[in-house]
Amino acid sequence: AIKAQEAAQERDLAREEAARNAAVKDYLLTLFRVAGETPGAESFTPKQLLDKGATRLAANFAKDPKAAGDTMLALAQLYFSFNDYAGAVPLFEQVIPQPAVDADVAAQARYDLSQCLLRMSRTAEAATQLAAAQAYWMKDPAHNRNRLRESRLTQAQLERADGRAEAGIATLEAVLAERSKISGDGHPETGIVLNNLAVAYFQASFIATRQAAL
Repeated sequence: AIKAQEAAQERDLAREEAARNAAVKDYLLTLFRVAGETPGAESFTPKQLLDKGATRLAANFAKDPKAAGDTMLALAQLYFSFNDYAGAVPLFEQVIPQPAVDADVAAQARYDLSQCLLRMSRTAEAATQLAAAQAYWMKDPAHNRNRLRESRLTQAQLERADGRAEAGIATLEAVLAERSKISGDGHPETGIVLNNLAVAYFQASFIATRQAAL
């Protein structure tokens, strides 16, 4: 029963992600089509067009935040996938405070923002955003089990960045036990957790060796 519930939740997450991807794809197709009809548009790089689209979407966001929320989140995630964290952060930050935006969307934006901030070494801010997302998901932990489990991978990174290597390892070991029980040791998601845990063990060993040498 638990595995069936987990599978259903994973399908729901996949559908939500597909819907966001479709929204941003439609938006970008419209953006590039309009740009192609604009004199001088051939001089723009794809990144410049993307930035122009973000600016235009921000204006639409102010007019109708509920309608623009999913597209803004997907666009921010696109910046994130390009490793453009500086470009993604302000987009996530526009989604979060809007009361008209769906609470699930805002929580996802907080989580994604925490990952951006972590990669920018803004760990204290990242921890704040992650804690807020997890607090929201904990209101219905059964429904958000997958999100919570995924978020603990970021939590472990933040714990290690804060000098709490043992806490980070304990967090990952708990995730691994859950993931293995649900999917088995051969599942790709289990492999991701194992890889993260191996890195955590290596870092902890490296730090301990350096401290012993001092």
